[in-house]
Amino acid sequence: MLCPLCKTEVVIKELPTHLDLCRSTFVDEHALRLGLHKDPRLPALFRPMTHDASNHARYISVESSISPLFLEAAKREDLLLNTESPELELAHNSLKPEESHSTSQHAIVLLPDGPHYVLAEHDAHEIIPGLLYLASEGPARSTSFLSTRKIKAVINCAIDSHPLPLEELQSAGVEIFTHVRIVDSPGEGNRKGIDDALDAVTDAIQKVEGRGACLVHCIAGVSRSSTTVIAYLMKQRKMTLLEAAFHVKSIRRVIYPNIGFFRVLRDLEREYNGESSEPSIPEIALELHKAAQNEHFMTAIRVRNKDSKGF
Repeated sequence: MLCPLCKTEVVIKELPTHLDLCRSTFVDEHALRLGLHKDPRLPALFRPMTHDASNHARYISVESSISPLFLEAAKREDLLLNTESPELELAHNSLKPEESHSTSQHAIVLLPDGPHYVLAEHDAHEIIPGLLYLASEGPARSTSFLSTRKIKAVINCAIDSHPLPLEELQSAGVEIFTHVRIVDSPGEGNRKGIDDALDAVTDAIQKVEGRGACLVHCIAGVSRSSTTVIAYLMKQRKMTLLEAAFHVKSIRRVIYPNIGFFRVLRDLEREYNGESSEPSIPEIALELHKAAQNEHFMTAIRVRNKDSKGF
């Protein structure tokens, strides 16, 4: 099939790697035009996703496996990759746990608008060893994960998630469960939700530190929960926004707070460091975020409209 970015012919199993290279080149060139090449962390921070999750993938979080009804429909429509396929092997091999501290396991499902990743129950990353995890919804719905990782507090930052019943959480050893409903949109209404989630995480960690860990999640563990964790590192670990964001991204490479969340984080950084302080991520850098996000969106449109038959 044709790569939607560079229009060269690409073998389907090589598409995730190829798209990652194309988009990295795009972001680096745009960063150069903005004059941001003096800090190499900025272009890396604003790449929508990296090879371990594929740039054009959408997340479907499940407890431990594909829903039987979804699996049946996928087989009926011939959309599910064979478990022995090279594409699935590529997905499993694309993320090296020793490099990223990842416990992710995933499979690929082919849908009409492209390959999708189905995340299993261990899609979580340890941001502060033994104390703070950042995850998709899957681990928060897995009693085995919660108990084996000694998760004592769960902070849910999503609106549209389905948490386990309280008695199941308690049976897994969870003592604190807080649901903060944050809208994942670039609008100005995000500040209160982030403040509430940050307060919940701070309070939970104070109560469980030394006995267990706190798990922060949303649906995909990409935007809402990552914003909350970055805010926590800024406030409690005295990191700059750039240090905190890049630290989290270096561990969980799929994080990508929306541009509205980044603006809220810049406001928080000023509050923590003094209103007269300069933000560690300049306003012009957010143009890079916007450009990368637009290219990500247009790629998804091109894949869906022009190349879906190739999948």
